[in-house]
Amino acid sequence: MRLSSEGFVDMEGQRGFRVSPITLSTFREITDARVALEALALTRALEVGTDDWEASIVANFHRLSRRTAIDPVTGLISADWDIAHREFHYSLISGCDNQWLKSFWEILFDQAYRYRQIAVTRGFLYRDDLVEHRALMEQVLERNLPGSLAASQAHITSTYEVVLKVLAEDTA
Repeated sequence: MRLSSEGFVDMEGQRGFRVSPITLSTFREITDARVALEALALTRALEVGTDDWEASIVANFHRLSRRTAIDPVTGLISADWDIAHREFHYSLISGCDNQWLKSFWEILFDQAYRYRQIAVTRGFLYRDDLVEHRALMEQVLERNLPGSLAASQAHITSTYEVVLKVLAEDTA
């Protein structure tokens, strides 16, 4: 029931549950919501974040930069990279003192997982997300609000654009 309430599965009367379909319109909504919510959380984190918050960003970026994104056995996102990726992104907004923003951020980040799987495993030719992550970290550490928001939006929407390209290739 929890998975249904969070949009991961659909409940069908008298039939049980099925995994919610992947659609571009849903991913567009997730992307737009992530951009807006992350902007709020980043703004607040930049206002009240401490030196320890900054240190966690640097440490989490370092861990992420040392992980391989694709598991050579499965061809999917590696578990180590996935954990490091989540921890890096969460560290960026963890300085925010609004727990609701952070909770909603987690839901949206989780909702984007299936789409991220497509973008990372099949769209690596279209982007260098380590460069995007570094730019995001640098803007946040400089406490450059406009730069941080622009880097965040560019990174999140880049995933959407890559998924569009990959799906267009599939239909061609």
